[in-house]
Amino acid sequence: MLAKPQPTRIHLPKGWQDDVKSAVLHAIALAHYAIVYARAWAADSINARARLAAENDRLREDCALLREELRIKDSRMTQIAPQRRPHYGPHERMAILELRAARGWSVKQTADTFLVTPATIASWLRRIDDQGANALLHLRCEDAGSQRHRPVTCRASTRVNFRSTDQPVWPVATCCLPRVRARR
Repeated sequence: MLAKPQPTRIHLPKGWQDDVKSAVLHAIALAHYAIVYARAWAADSINARARLAAENDRLREDCALLREELRIKDSRMTQIAPQRRPHYGPHERMAILELRAARGWSVKQTADTFLVTPATIASWLRRIDDQGANALLHLRCEDAGSQRHRPVTCRASTRVNFRSTDQPVWPVATCCLPRVRARR
């Protein structure tokens, strides 16, 4: 019978792991530089197809990098117990439900994406069904007659709406209109 040959042992210098980590980071930076240079050439190209391909490639890379950012942030948040995680504010809750509707996600998909329980998403939806679209958007507006603040239900979303003129239209709560008109 033939004996198995012993693998040759490679002697590595001390601290080689740090050198490899540094080399990986330098290689990634160098690859990024090469990609940016190639894209700049394609973006300035006369050929429209090359310009579109460069733009498409840039957008795909941007999406991949954003996914990696989210993965890193999510991995940090999953280390915290769900009861200890920061709560979403009313505007974020409404934005989450809007995104759910736009993406066609189920309650479970939405909960998994935003690191909450399906019961939490279901309670937000139930609150909107019971109390109307303004249930999650309780704005605090300054009362014109005094310095105290009072909660106000506002029909306007907090997003900036753009019309065909690309001029931003900021939603304003009804209680704020006298002050806005007085400033003009």
